[in-house]
Amino acid sequence: MLNIFRMHMYRVSKAKSTYVLAIVMAAGLLIRFGLAHLIFDDPLNLEFGGAVLTGNPQNTAFTPSVVNSWCIQSSNTLIICLTIFAVIFANCDFTRGFAKNTYSLYKSRTTLVMGKWVSLMTCISAVYVVFSFLSLGVCALLMPAFESRKWGEYFRGWIVLYILLISLMTLVFFITNRFKSPAGGMVIGLLISTGTFQTVERIIDVLIASASGESLIDAFLGKGNAFRISDYCLDNVYISYTPSMGAGDTIRTVLVALVYGGLALFLAVFLSKKQDVRC
Repeated sequence: MLNIFRMHMYRVSKAKSTYVLAIVMAAGLLIRFGLAHLIFDDPLNLEFGGAVLTGNPQNTAFTPSVVNSWCIQSSNTLIICLTIFAVIFANCDFTRGFAKNTYSLYKSRTTLVMGKWVSLMTCISAVYVVFSFLSLGVCALLMPAFESRKWGEYFRGWIVLYILLISLMTLVFFITNRFKSPAGGMVIGLLISTGTFQTVERIIDVLIASASGESLIDAFLGKGNAFRISDYCLDNVYISYTPSMGAGDTIRTVLVALVYGGLALFLAVFLSKKQDVRC
């Protein structure tokens, strides 16, 4: 598996798409903080909407955990770029045709699939580490409202978000690897980033609450005592997670991520043994 890992990492280092997506993510981060700096601190005295917004009028405390959630969960640019990267990565050996050669080198396809998955997760992990710490640095530089506190909450949220992101990219990897097409994985990433899946799940929550006589508004907002299917959907727990959650909700979030990620990886390995190699 080490040779497979090295092969894929070498391929990533030579691909132009890798550097293009890295530039897009970095530009998105700078634009995000640049706009926040202009709106909150108004260094150019633009007086947005006729009202002076200087002095951080919303009293937003940009603690490390808030910055990480804001730049990871709320960044459509990041999730879309990572999805595109995962799809290109998982599908490249089929579109280029060299899967016929690599698949003939090993009796078991488990080594091939696991090697590719480990390579992909290594890249995703590197992006997450660099992006999250770069976010802190840029925020501390541009945002006077940055407050260096609540580091315990930050590290807890950092780990949970990492597990959620790995699970999401494993799901994209499985879909792309299963259908040998970039379309499915791309669509999944777009639907997650736009909140389309989450809206559908909340509507189902409302229907369940209506049948059980619970408040429909509470069900849509993720409150109340009625059973909520959205609490067990990966995209919703990814978007809804906050480091301030209680221990029970945090454990449920991690378990949902591990179940989805583990099942997607198992199916990717298992179904690869049943498929013919098509390029």
